[in-house]
Amino acid sequence: MAIAKPIARFIHEGQVAAVAFSRDGQYLVTGSDDKVVRVFDIAANREVARTAQDGPVSTIAITAHQGATASGNQANGRFQPRWQISGQRPCG
Repeated sequence: MAIAKPIARFIHEGQVAAVAFSRDGQYLVTGSDDKVVRVFDIAANREVARTAQDGPVSTIAITAHQGATASGNQANGRFQPRWQISGQRPCG
């Protein structure tokens, strides 16, 4: 059996609790106990955006249309503002 080798390493300061890939596979969005959502460009092997949350991030979703993200946290159970992955900026 072949052993898989990592193709990239992305760092958080806390334990990662949520991950999602963009539909095109270009981006990985992660959320962590460090209260940060990070967007990584997989091919470039680098972080391209981040946003602070009110509490530890427990869930992330990416829309199939337009690649917007939404995240939820454990602090108050509410969703944080959506982010547009392609431009790494807040939506709406």
